[in-house]
Amino acid sequence: RASAVDERIAVATATRLVARLGGQFVRRGRRRGTIVLAGPCGEHHGLPLALVANLVRHAGFSVIELGTDTPPADLIEAVGRTGDLVAVGIGVTTTARLQAAIDLIAAVRAAHPAVPVLLGGQAVRNTEIAALAGATHWSAGPDLVGTLAELATARARRLGPPARGQAEVAPAA
Repeated sequence: RASAVDERIAVATATRLVARLGGQFVRRGRRRGTIVLAGPCGEHHGLPLALVANLVRHAGFSVIELGTDTPPADLIEAVGRTGDLVAVGIGVTTTARLQAAIDLIAAVRAAHPAVPVLLGGQAVRNTEIAALAGATHWSAGPDLVGTLAELATARARRLGPPARGQAEVAPAA
């Protein structure tokens, strides 16, 4: 059985590896939009968010990672300054942090009601829990990139193509 120290060393090593590999996941070409990722207040498991961020980058999205223990005001500010926002992703690993995730979702939905909010992680086992938490979408993991692609396509249809010579920028809603 591994001690708490062994566990800390393993997590720190894995986090360094994920950070080092992150640059390998950037895809060339046109960006599909930006995803903001965060963990709710009290959430301390950042490795899953870092892994998700790498997968999302590899799928052609820009990612703003706010990390764990994100206060609602910080997430709202990040959403407000992201012009090509496709969605917000919130990861919660324990049911003890589920209420904090609900509070984070409520804050985003109050400030930016049109922004899709995906909720996932070990504490969120199905669509019903995500819906009860106020999220617009649930992610079990493997479906995340497909869901984001659908949201990006829907956003592009709503906004239309950017004018020639202009960057794709839209209000965050």
